[in-house]
Amino acid sequence: MRLKYLFLWVTPLVLGSMLLGLFTARTMYARENRTYWNDSIEERVRLLVGANYVDEITEERGRELFFTAMKSYVRALDPYCAFYTPEERRAMEVDTKGEFGGIGVLVRRIDGAVTITGVRRGDPAEKAGVRIGDRIVAVDGAEMPDKDVVELTQFIRGRPGEPVTITFLRDGRRLDLEMDREEIKIDSVVGVRMIDAERGIAYFRVTSFQENTGVQASEAIRYLRGFGAKSYILDLRQNSGGVLEAGAVGLVDLFLSDGPIVQTRGRSEDSKRIYQATAETTLLQDEPLVVLVDGGSASAAEVVAGAFQDRRRAMLIGERTYGKFLVQSIHRLPELEVAVQITTARYYTPYGRWLQRDDDRNVRGGLLPDVIVPRTDDQTLVLLRDIMMDQHGLDMLVGEETVPDPDDDPQLTRAVSLLQDYAGLAVAGNPDEDE
Repeated sequence: MRLKYLFLWVTPLVLGSMLLGLFTARTMYARENRTYWNDSIEERVRLLVGANYVDEITEERGRELFFTAMKSYVRALDPYCAFYTPEERRAMEVDTKGEFGGIGVLVRRIDGAVTITGVRRGDPAEKAGVRIGDRIVAVDGAEMPDKDVVELTQFIRGRPGEPVTITFLRDGRRLDLEMDREEIKIDSVVGVRMIDAERGIAYFRVTSFQENTGVQASEAIRYLRGFGAKSYILDLRQNSGGVLEAGAVGLVDLFLSDGPIVQTRGRSEDSKRIYQATAETTLLQDEPLVVLVDGGSASAAEVVAGAFQDRRRAMLIGERTYGKFLVQSIHRLPELEVAVQITTARYYTPYGRWLQRDDDRNVRGGLLPDVIVPRTDDQTLVLLRDIMMDQHGLDMLVGEETVPDPDDDPQLTRAVSLLQDYAGLAVAGNPDEDE
């Protein structure tokens, strides 16, 4: 009898729980379809196109259309969200890691042809005789007339040690050059040199923030200290950002021994964080520091500049920064070989400033330098040329006197002048050093 009453009591409870679960699932499914994606509409449109479009939708064309749809869907969130195809994902990972197997060339599409625009010194391409201006027409015998730059570089890159034969067009003739791929490292810390050895003024440029930027910067600082560096110029101009923790935070940590570096705030608990400086990694706690910034300094570069400005650790010279104070996270889908980059949080400086630009509302955003030094368009072209030369083979000129031409780079010249004045005041305040 007890079992009978127990059954009568439990059965409605189980059925109620099941109905509640079904209702909840249905509600969530409906909300998801209404908010994000309607599978039935997507399928019907795809079948409609496949059955009625004037040309047959091949498998390759269908793949292209799908990726285009995904790109539009993700990009509509905000300008910084992105969907990466398998080829784009591999290229993106190269940018963050800074190393790959290749031949050491810069390529660009010019007049419809993928053309060599730079050859790195000491890399396989230079050893094989590749010249600037050579046009790539085939890789390992496969013609590449319609490949864009991203696709073509995937054919050129491979495992270090593997051979590759590239067919170039030079002076109207086809030329086959065989070379072995080598590990190519793209340094993010470049242009390391003493600008004024007598006063101990050193310089280095960070072109982007990679996973090894903090390590490279510490090596550069130790190297410069060996040449008597007493003050530093950090050039972040035209640096559009990159990796936050090992890159931007790791760099700031070399100059601060404690306290906040940057805050991130988002919807998830994981995105709410305050990054702190640590004494263990500090190399330069009191040495004078000037940071160069401009309208191309964005995201992680603004994290660095904002930390130094809030904490009064450095003087910013140049022009207002870009104003990108949003955090993007990359989510990889290994089974599909694609990746999705979405905005997950906002950056805030140590003192809580959020300076995101908003073009629609005419909000400029960005960090305002302590000393504003404008630059002409011609001077910007000179800067971009110097960055390219530094990043691709003409870096690490330590010990070479390189006094900037004021007509070419007024921002760098102002930074040097400021540190020279500081050095003069320091010497005047310590007359015993002259004896």
